Amino acid sequence: MSPELGRAAFTLVLFFLILSLFAVALAPRGTPAFPISLVSLFISLCFLGLVIALVRRQRHE
Repeated sequence: MSPELGRAAFTLVLFFLILSLFAVALAPRGTPAFPISLVSLFISLCFLGLVIALVRRQRHE
């Protein structure tokens, strides 16, 4: 992964993570929006882990 692509992916995942954190914080717990916000937060965290793993693997090669 090129450094520019890694930086772009990291910026994108941080953007998604911040948006999903706001969605979880603002969604009322009894509405259908709350579990959807939690799923988006989980997906953002998985994407963040994937980006970190790929960047670390590329650094060690």
